[in-house]
Amino acid sequence: MNLICNEYQKKIDSYINGSLNGDELKRFVLHVRNCDECMEELKINYSLLKALDQLEKGDELSENYDAELEKGINDYLAKQKRGFILTVLSYVSIFIISVALGLIFSLFIFKHEGVKFLEKGKQESFFLDYDGVPDYLNEVKNMNNALNEDIIEYIHNLKLEDERENE
Repeated sequence: MNLICNEYQKKIDSYINGSLNGDELKRFVLHVRNCDECMEELKINYSLLKALDQLEKGDELSENYDAELEKGINDYLAKQKRGFILTVLSYVSIFIISVALGLIFSLFIFKHEGVKFLEKGKQESFFLDYDGVPDYLNEVKNMNNALNEDIIEYIHNLKLEDERENE
């Protein structure tokens, strides 16, 4: 038996009595789950202590202490897994809500800027910086420039229609 197992085997009674908490409980369960020697010691002690407890209370003795122990360990591990999943989901939810609020907030800010952009006397222009874009993307750049020109023309036509309606 190594020193690590010795430390965990000292905690067996505390585990059985339910006095291990938090990280200490988590480390204990993970260790005995992966250590045959400590699991065997836990099974022996669990069977003895539970049988003595049942005898003292006058309860009927269990037929399978090992199954009870396994169920308790599996329930604990399932609870830990659910807790982890809920934690991850809460962080993802917070992220999504933050992004959504950021988008909503930015829409109000950029909508206001858009109104200034369409005011009379302002020059419409779109500029994209193509520094560092590889030459094989020239066709994409040209398509984007054509699209920008179409957008500028569309905005200009909207402004002209607005001016005609206001006359």
